[in-house]
Amino acid sequence: MRGRSRARPLSSNDGSSSVVVTDRLSEVLASVEVLHVDRRHIVLPVIACFLFVVPAAFPQGRTELGPIAIPQDFDDRTSVLPKGDYGLYLRGEELGLVQKNWRNGLERSFPVATRVEEVPSGTPDAIGVTEVSANGRPHVQIRVVRAGKAYTALLRVSADAGPRPIFKGTIDAAIVRELALLREAHAVLAAYADQIWPGWTGHQDLEFFLTFPSRAVLILSGKPRVPQAFEPLDVPAVGAKRVYIDNTRSLPGPIGAITQVTGRADFDGVFAALGGPMGTAGTSVSTGAPAAGAVPVERGELDRLLTYVHEAFHCLQADHAVQVEKAGRRKDRGRILPVFEVTADYAVYAEIEGEALLKAFLATDRAAAITCLKDSLVARELKQKALPAGAVVADLIRTRAEGTATYANLKAAMLLQSKGRPRSSAADRALDVTYRDLGAYVLSNTSEQMARVKGSMQATDQRYYIYGAYQAMVLDRVFPDWKAGLFENDRTLDDVLAERLALSAADREASATRFASVYRIEEVRGRHAATLKAREDAIQSVRSRQGRTHRIDVSQAQRNVDIRPRPGAIIATGEQLYPHGLEGLTYGSLRLVSKDAPMRLVRQIVEWVDTEPAAGEKGYDLKYEEQAGEIYKKVTVTTKAFTFTANAVRIVDDGKVVTFFIID
Repeated sequence: MRGRSRARPLSSNDGSSSVVVTDRLSEVLASVEVLHVDRRHIVLPVIACFLFVVPAAFPQGRTELGPIAIPQDFDDRTSVLPKGDYGLYLRGEELGLVQKNWRNGLERSFPVATRVEEVPSGTPDAIGVTEVSANGRPHVQIRVVRAGKAYTALLRVSADAGPRPIFKGTIDAAIVRELALLREAHAVLAAYADQIWPGWTGHQDLEFFLTFPSRAVLILSGKPRVPQAFEPLDVPAVGAKRVYIDNTRSLPGPIGAITQVTGRADFDGVFAALGGPMGTAGTSVSTGAPAAGAVPVERGELDRLLTYVHEAFHCLQADHAVQVEKAGRRKDRGRILPVFEVTADYAVYAEIEGEALLKAFLATDRAAAITCLKDSLVARELKQKALPAGAVVADLIRTRAEGTATYANLKAAMLLQSKGRPRSSAADRALDVTYRDLGAYVLSNTSEQMARVKGSMQATDQRYYIYGAYQAMVLDRVFPDWKAGLFENDRTLDDVLAERLALSAADREASATRFASVYRIEEVRGRHAATLKAREDAIQSVRSRQGRTHRIDVSQAQRNVDIRPRPGAIIATGEQLYPHGLEGLTYGSLRLVSKDAPMRLVRQIVEWVDTEPAAGEKGYDLKYEEQAGEIYKKVTVTTKAFTFTANAVRIVDDGKVVTFFIID
């Protein structure tokens, strides 16, 4: 998946006015990147997505290196970028490019894969751009020498536009099925997009980029040129878009059932990474009987289909964000603080807010719905008083972004329930089974999801999705014209609620009375106080462990992430804690199972501390099939607390801390 776009001022050569997209707007645009998973699982960091349910902060320390001229069009993973002048920067140990004349008078920046090497002392700083051959293909090499290090990036020169040979290999059945879901998502949008959101037509031109568990990449694109690695498939076009596949990095073996999807969206289109089991080459994949509570395959397909709708809606939001910036209508609400410590007041009023939204949705008449909606807004105001200022900004912006996008996929499901499949796709009976659980999907993603989230001391991120969706659904009922100008004028759902409800002092007093009599606030407060105490005790018990530390570093591993913690997992600032360990962890080739042992995840390192290490023993058993220098291949590692397997591991052991670097 590609990194976030960052935008900067563009100096126009034609005399037209330039438009500045600030870092603040970049934060807003990044807030429409989302994470969708099988909800039974916790998810590790994924590029351009969020750490569990908390978005990563923007990296700091970018050093501008000046302009460079790139002499050839080049492939940027899923797009062909034009030759010409680019800005060059360094952030940490990664080079990045600033693309000029990108879109609508703006420019954007993005990282490029970078190799870092030490250079001899005294080597002068320099920047060079040359054309080279690498792996038998022409590339543009960018090489920066700075402060004793060399940073090298290779950009593959793009093939000229023109006919390409059709892909002649066998297409995995899972890819064929997902392509059918993509076609269906397009049909759903064509039939219902304008009923979901007035004037929503831009979905027709969106590109879709899907990465499969095999690492094959599928794209739907209407552009005249795509990167050289992509070959067209001999399948019907989707509207004006052709279907291409890149199998150059594919793993051998068949793909099993797709079990999860992570997704994001930006101006280019929808990006999704699909997760699931891979079989050994020459064998079939058997998933066996579903685990207790497992989502049926058909239900998983419906989730993914409607996730594509959700992500496409984020593209609509991103388009509006640029137009707002160009028109000078963006409101500066302050910087986003994505992580905060949960307090009792936050938890109490967040639960009442959710309960009031649910009551408003279920109310039998408009007046009762408005009363409950007022209760929710009063509770929301009190909840936000318990948050740091930056967390309030995150609540405002992400509730609008994720709430309206969740509203879009729920509204699509409800329209499908009431009006049926689009005529353009109804003749395709193969996907009938996908719609079998529409009712269960709506129930799970409305009242059941609200029940799971509203009383939690941890589901802070999921509140953006479900609370915003409920706000939108209730507004549909009581103020049907509420959508006008929401994105065009950079308004939030809070703005709409405050304007339409116009709370008075009497309204707030009446809500406070109902908090006691209807919502049982003292009972809610007592429950959350006990939960908060138990949470703090559990956090301290994990953090305070002393002894020999075992760390598993997955920062170099391929993605395809799945974590199944035992009950009691805790989200804390900057980490996830598992007081009872993990039933399973998958990250690239890593497969880990632990006993009931306290573990934690900090960024991309899983940690367990042995508080009673045996004197003179290293504390782990290592088995491997092959060794290449300091790399062990086909590895099994066993400790008192966990066992894992991986394709390749590098081990660093200083006697107090042993770190297993997972290398795919």
